[in-house]
Amino acid sequence: MKLIDQQIISWHDQYVNPYHAIDYHMAMCPKSIKKDPEQLIAYFLEVAQTDLEKCRAVYTWIAYNIKYDDVAYNNKTESFTDPFDILKEQKAMCGGFSALFYFLCSKMNLEVKSVSGYCKGYQYSIGEETNSNATPTINHGWNFVKIKGEWRAFDATWGSWSAKTTPNGLMKSVYEFTDEWFNCSPEEFVFSHYPESQEDLHLEKPISLKSFFKLPEVNIGAFNIRLLDARETLTLCTTSTVNSFPKVYPLSTFVKVLNAPKSGVLKAGETYSFEFYIPRASNVYSYNGDDMTKQFKESTDGSVFTCIVTPSIKGEFSIAVEYYNSKSILVLLKYEVK
Repeated sequence: MKLIDQQIISWHDQYVNPYHAIDYHMAMCPKSIKKDPEQLIAYFLEVAQTDLEKCRAVYTWIAYNIKYDDVAYNNKTESFTDPFDILKEQKAMCGGFSALFYFLCSKMNLEVKSVSGYCKGYQYSIGEETNSNATPTINHGWNFVKIKGEWRAFDATWGSWSAKTTPNGLMKSVYEFTDEWFNCSPEEFVFSHYPESQEDLHLEKPISLKSFFKLPEVNIGAFNIRLLDARETLTLCTTSTVNSFPKVYPLSTFVKVLNAPKSGVLKAGETYSFEFYIPRASNVYSYNGDDMTKQFKESTDGSVFTCIVTPSIKGEFSIAVEYYNSKSILVLLKYEVK
């Protein structure tokens, strides 16, 4: 079987997405109402009752219907920022995505705000700002919504969009829905987003912009699968020297890490234990380099997979998952063995 980093698996699945009914409703939105905010709101409220459900409807609808304005980005020109213009043209850049999210949430009486600031996104390299004397440039926009008395973070731009560089050096959007940037805690968000105003961090212990750029790379997926706790990780990164964390790849299905090394670096010859709860998996494997080193032991109910491994080859070490009826093995975690 071919080892690949990710594969789209249907997210209309109870393990993947508790909002599948809302997401399906947004996918079926009639074309005739997509430019009319009043009709859109009425359509959202057919399936969304709670504040978080309303946020989900807006987040998913934007992901499905608003395209990133590649031309404006590559030409370094302004794109649409007025919500009515965005709905009419069905495209925007990040500031426009944030403005539209704010507009639609406000019309459903949510306590929402738009935030502009700095992000570690397309073409960002860890340490590039700290190694430069230039003043960082505000380059992104996102939102906070108060849910049950707590501010939660939402990035509608990244909910549908990632980017690649074409052979001629231009940015090209790649569209793929993800809810990794939906309903995040401030601690999770600050590893990749820093607001222009420190008040919009919503952290118990705010960090400086300089500290933000010094934070190591942490995939948002590491928090989603419970490999890392965001609050503990932020405290660790701001009070001690941390080199790296495992790289996490989204599997578009429910994954919970019960036990796994939290450091991104493993020592050759040392023994490590892994345990995962993955209901849809048929097998889980470890790879040292390109060679499979061990197959995980499956629990009697077929949901929990455990393994004790001793990496012996310096280089890449991966944990990969095989699904029922899948022709590929998908990488979940990557470590470096030294």
